[in-house]
Amino acid sequence: MEVESERNGDEKFREAFGAHTGISQLCEGRIYLIRNKDPVLKEFLLDLDDAALFTDFAWELLGGHIADNDHLGTINLSRCGLTDSKMQMLSRGLANGSQLKHLDISENNFGVGGIRSIVPFLENSRNICRLDIGDNRINAECFE
Repeated sequence: MEVESERNGDEKFREAFGAHTGISQLCEGRIYLIRNKDPVLKEFLLDLDDAALFTDFAWELLGGHIADNDHLGTINLSRCGLTDSKMQMLSRGLANGSQLKHLDISENNFGVGGIRSIVPFLENSRNICRLDIGDNRINAECFE
């Protein structure tokens, strides 16, 4: 049963991040390390060229892989074109919390929906000490 679950995980990974998606091999390799909880990878930086190719499914899967990884300390998703809907998908995966200490989601394009979607992640992430949300479409409505 565990082998079948692992095989399904491999298929989902290939569907979201495989060569056919157009993302770089470097990005695919780093996400693979995150997924497999490699202790060497402490920081993840995603660039706009790769982020632009992510489907909603890929954002959700990435969030889940990040949440399951005990070694990642820093995630930089600055300038990745995150919209409210992409933030909602990412947050869906992150909702169970993580060991992250730093999350940079600055300079994107999300507003009220993006901020509200990340609240469950923040409530379950006891280690977070720096969250950068600057230069987004954030106003007072986000905090009501």
